[in-house]
Amino acid sequence: MPIPSDQERAPKVWGPLSEDVRRTLELLLAGDTDVDRAYRAQLPHVWMKPGCTCGCPTVDLRVDRDTVAAGPVVERSPVIADGSIRGADGQYIGEAMIFAFGGYLSTLEVCVWEGLGVLELPLCERLSI
Repeated sequence: MPIPSDQERAPKVWGPLSEDVRRTLELLLAGDTDVDRAYRAQLPHVWMKPGCTCGCPTVDLRVDRDTVAAGPVVERSPVIADGSIRGADGQYIGEAMIFAFGGYLSTLEVCVWEGLGVLELPLCERLSI
């Protein structure tokens, strides 16, 4: 039986946004649309916890719904913002996507090509919008 990684052993508890996650969300929501503005307004009211056990920086997001209004529900997709992830050499290696359900931020999903090893952080410095 494999030995669990530190991330797998760590309790998945809600905590404040890390600087990298906050900055990544801000960059992905930096547009001037009603959707971007509404979901950006939720950022001071968001908590996070690890969203995956594979070692990627995907996080689940929870918005304090008592303190901030819901954003517009986008009918075409739960993905409200996305951007490319670039490696240190500038080559495309994956995507970062923000999911929202019912008008509230839900997940920052990070997908990178298999076989590339661990994604070098901070994620916000790897984004190409």
